[in-house]
Amino acid sequence: MIRVLAFSVCLVAGHAAGTLVDEVDPFIGVDGEGQTVPGAALPFGFVRLSPDVTNNTASGYSTGVPVRGFSHNHVSGTGAGGKYGNFRVTPVTGPVRLDQLHSAITNEVARPGFYAATLTRWDVRAELTATRLVGFHRYQFPTNATGQLVLDVSSVVGDQAALEAGVRIVAPDRLEGTVRAEGGWNKGPYTLHFAAVFDQPATAMSLWIDGATRASKTAGSGKHVVATTQFAGREVKVKVGLSFINPARARANIEREIPDWDFEKMRTTAARVWENLLGKMLVDGGTAEQRRVFYSALYHAHFMPHDVTGENVWWQSDAPHFEDYCAIWDTFRCTNPLWTLLEPRQARAMVQSLIDIGEHSGNWLPDARIAGNNGQTQGGSHGEVVIADQNFGIRIKEIIARPEAAEGT
Repeated sequence: MIRVLAFSVCLVAGHAAGTLVDEVDPFIGVDGEGQTVPGAALPFGFVRLSPDVTNNTASGYSTGVPVRGFSHNHVSGTGAGGKYGNFRVTPVTGPVRLDQLHSAITNEVARPGFYAATLTRWDVRAELTATRLVGFHRYQFPTNATGQLVLDVSSVVGDQAALEAGVRIVAPDRLEGTVRAEGGWNKGPYTLHFAAVFDQPATAMSLWIDGATRASKTAGSGKHVVATTQFAGREVKVKVGLSFINPARARANIEREIPDWDFEKMRTTAARVWENLLGKMLVDGGTAEQRRVFYSALYHAHFMPHDVTGENVWWQSDAPHFEDYCAIWDTFRCTNPLWTLLEPRQARAMVQSLIDIGEHSGNWLPDARIAGNNGQTQGGSHGEVVIADQNFGIRIKEIIARPEAAEGT
């Protein structure tokens, strides 16, 4: 039996303030072959601040599995291999044991641009939001407990390995560092940098290099590098900026994107960005469940590629730059045309980026690319289709906006 649903979609230029973000369920697709990521991010943002669990999936996450902490970048829906999972932060109380950094979680909440959960092992409430290149954490530690944040500089998820990592204590409220890793989706290596700034000075800081503590050291490097920071306050906030260029650029990204410590303002801003995007497509009819599936799918369609404009470390160019096309083979039929209609500025920037990548990496357009590595992942070349299709898509958008424009087409 085939049932036709009374379900229509309207493309609009804008909509009144509403609650479409409440229609989204970020947990749809997180398990099995879905490999989606429930954490906090902006559309096409490089930072997707999300929990990593102990069974080390490609996305970092599985339902009901103990959490190791919250890392800053993930690919979503790509299947096996995974990528990133860098600079994982774990809130703990009491003495630090690097082999005991996992905890069950409860009261888990995920909304576009926001994630929260309570780590039951230490009774710590974690709240996360994000901008394009910066993750913003807020932790509530229990009364009469000494709170600590453990930052694993060498963390990765999926089928990856950290080749080398380094960290430096810059000040009692600042850390900086770098990781070089390889493996995962498309296999290629990458180097990524971070800067972390806390809202209060730490009462103590320690470095762990390859399993041994170096309490008297202010810098260190190795394959497994961890920094621990201890605080007197019950609430601790930390901002972590990422950069492919260097730690100084990561610090500049923090100063540009999150200049103050107002967590609620940043959470609200992220929700408003998603609300405006989702509001470009309004639906009538259907059930509440069908609307939930629709808006969750629309939300997931804006995860990748990641906009890392200003972070092109691979060559000098003024063009916009996107990484993590995973892969155009899977997006050129429907998702890229959808972006042309809903996000024409970003769609044009992606085309400029594709052309720029082709010009600087062997005169061919990537079908798949991640972290600076092109991959001949699928047969044929689909970047050309995206470029050709965009002109058609822009014409379709004109016809939707002004039906009379269709005369003579």
